[in-house]
Amino acid sequence: MSVTLPRAGRTGTVPVALLALLALVLGLGSLASPARADVNTGIRVTDATLVKSSRTGVDAPGTTLSTRDVAKLTFSWDASGTQVAAGDSFEIDLGTYFKNLETSVTTPMTVVYDGQDVEVGSCALTDKKVTCTFSEKVAELQAAGFTSFNGTGQALLLITQATSSATADITATGGLTEVPLPGDGGIIQPVGGYTPWTFWKYSSVINSSSTGMTWYVEFGSAHLKSLMEEGGQELTTDGTTRQTITFTDTLGEGMDFSTDMSQWRLMMRNSAAEPNAQGSVLTNAAGADPVTSYGDFDMSVSIDGKVATITLTGPFAESTNYRLYYPVTISSGTAVANTEYTNKATLQGAGKSAWGTRSYAQSFQITVEMKPGFGGLEVTKALDGDGAATVPAGTSFPVTVDYVLPAAAGVYSGWTAPGTLSADGRSGTATMTVTPGGATTFEGTFPVGTVVTLSEDLSGAPAGYTWASAMTINGEQTSSFTVEDQVRTQVTLTNTATPVSTASPSASAPETTAPAPAPSATGSAPVVTVQAPTTTPHSSSTPSLARTGATVGIPLVLAVAAVAGGALLLRRRRSSEAHKA
Repeated sequence: MSVTLPRAGRTGTVPVALLALLALVLGLGSLASPARADVNTGIRVTDATLVKSSRTGVDAPGTTLSTRDVAKLTFSWDASGTQVAAGDSFEIDLGTYFKNLETSVTTPMTVVYDGQDVEVGSCALTDKKVTCTFSEKVAELQAAGFTSFNGTGQALLLITQATSSATADITATGGLTEVPLPGDGGIIQPVGGYTPWTFWKYSSVINSSSTGMTWYVEFGSAHLKSLMEEGGQELTTDGTTRQTITFTDTLGEGMDFSTDMSQWRLMMRNSAAEPNAQGSVLTNAAGADPVTSYGDFDMSVSIDGKVATITLTGPFAESTNYRLYYPVTISSGTAVANTEYTNKATLQGAGKSAWGTRSYAQSFQITVEMKPGFGGLEVTKALDGDGAATVPAGTSFPVTVDYVLPAAAGVYSGWTAPGTLSADGRSGTATMTVTPGGATTFEGTFPVGTVVTLSEDLSGAPAGYTWASAMTINGEQTSSFTVEDQVRTQVTLTNTATPVSTASPSASAPETTAPAPAPSATGSAPVVTVQAPTTTPHSSSTPSLARTGATVGIPLVLAVAAVAGGALLLRRRRSSEAHKA
């Protein structure tokens, strides 16, 4: 094959050809490195289920949902069938009937690998979506042979509207298009109307960003009249006779009353005569009466530390529901997870009380599968006792992790013993720091069969309290467990904090109160057991490294060199022809 070079008179041909060739090579290079889409459709979200739950995550299986309920969505995710890169993500769209209980929340995705707790991404929550995105850490783990990324997740959801459909239009990466609704299917809209209230107390909901809450005291006029008569008191409910009733409200630790009297309010919620009324504010403690069509009502409030005396005067009507409410602030700044905030209202003259409690749990959780042949542990710290709500936020406690391996540490290739390994090569000690209100993952793993024993050092706990601790593992009060394959054992460590009394109690007449309601499933039992989840072993094969821009650069350099060489030969030939002439 021969190549004829251009003659000297056609001087513009070579630069044009050079530019064209460069453009072609650069164009091929751009085709070789396509931009990766953020959502990796090879990641599959499966096994999605819905169940009625509470704001603290306690489930009620088999129950049909209503628009006033909280639902829990659980799911599995699996990225083992695709090559995951930094920036890849998978999504869950909650559809028409649900939204996240908390928004603007980001939860890390971590995996215990080779003795380390490694963050491989994070999940961000908006009103209607969950988006989990992988970080640059995945490339390091893939190079080490860690290719099977999968796990589980759960999210607490609010219900936005009713439906008769048997399924919810929840969609997710990997082909999920619907999720069955629990119970009999559908979502019920509770029927409105008037139902006579008794005497009870509750609060608004709280979450990790809450700086306060609103407490409510609700009572029906007929029930209140009955309570007063039991205490030997009269209460006329004819809608015209002005009478006075008084409540003593006792606030639990960790909260403070608002001193803004305009925020202490009395409302007529509805009545037999107006069953569908949306509620009218009758008066507030600052002296304002927004609505007077139901009579002239007045309110006064006296605050003494954690006790408020609330006096209501007005023409209470028969078959009418009333609501008294006021705000409080949280002493620690923001609410602490798994801490119960309590409140009690007592009706003077009747000696009857209504109690309320409020707490919250983490609304979203995500897990990532660990390396085969090893397991880990996670400690959830909870506070109980009279002083629990006053313990400063962020207080930390050291936990000692003693372990005995089933064989010498040297037989576990690639594994690093956490903490300090003893001279015998089988036993060791490590430490971890836990804080109330959440779960702390131990930064390390142990071979299957390792016996782990935990102990807590309370010598550095905040002064002013007496402390007690209890550990629960797999339903039993114990501090030891044996490591299982692919299991992150969950340990619940509960501290009971009791304030140290600084003054001798004075004798006083006992207060007669109605029995406090039995604790709910989310109540204040000092020890709570959480079963450890199990996961599926991943593939142990080592993937090939991801291709980079270097594979495009080599052909580009060769192409440019070839064109430059051709131009040089042409110049020499022209020079030779000129000398001959």
